[in-house]
Amino acid sequence: MVVHSSSHDQRRQNKIKRELAREKTSLEKSFVEQCLAEYACEADAQAAAQRWATQPTQYHELAWEIEPQDTYSRGRPKKEEPRRIARVHYRVNCRVEPSVSALERMRKEAGCFVLLTNVPTQGEGAADAREILSLYKEQHGVEQNFSFLKDPAVVNAIFLKSEERIEALGLILLISLLIWRLIERKLRKHVEETERPITGWDNKPTNSPTALMITSKFKNITILRIGPTRRLNRPLKPVQLEWLDALGLKPDLFTAEPRAG
Repeated sequence: MVVHSSSHDQRRQNKIKRELAREKTSLEKSFVEQCLAEYACEADAQAAAQRWATQPTQYHELAWEIEPQDTYSRGRPKKEEPRRIARVHYRVNCRVEPSVSALERMRKEAGCFVLLTNVPTQGEGAADAREILSLYKEQHGVEQNFSFLKDPAVVNAIFLKSEERIEALGLILLISLLIWRLIERKLRKHVEETERPITGWDNKPTNSPTALMITSKFKNITILRIGPTRRLNRPLKPVQLEWLDALGLKPDLFTAEPRAG
């Protein structure tokens, strides 16, 4: 199934711009290297320009022109006489312009999506190509949530022999991910409702707090147990109280006895 879309995403547009800019810079650099500032002979200027213009390009068209430059003799000419030309040298001017056909081909390639799917085109649960493409693009946000599963720090450090243990680990990771995203949703909803940013990385305010930031804010928390009493090794900092408030949690979270059941 092939879908053509006239509006390709921003990432693809940026890629096209980078490729065009990279090739243009390379062509302009090669012109400086291959063509001198000026030539005493027009034939030499044309030969150098033709060598430069015949190099292969992907996205640009090359053009050139020879511009004669006159050098006049010293002194003022006699009245009503033209200035006398001492010598003529030649300058090569280049033009590097995007190729219309190449740009059109790039746009078509960027707007072309080949999809492999088992979604039927007719009957129950059917969807056309554009609907499937839209659903596919929406998966990007979901896939980002599972990026930590591919992290070597997680995958390489674990070896499980049985399928049951692998399934159990997968369930634990999914539940952890669910809690992780719920924490993030709670934080961002708090920022949206209060219209106040929260202290993020490097103690700078942010309107997009992440659950990962919590690990840096509370990583040095130590709970001491003395008999039946729990206490912290040091009082909570203002920034920690700020994050607990954003989560709707009380400061005694760490010291209160867990409830039974």
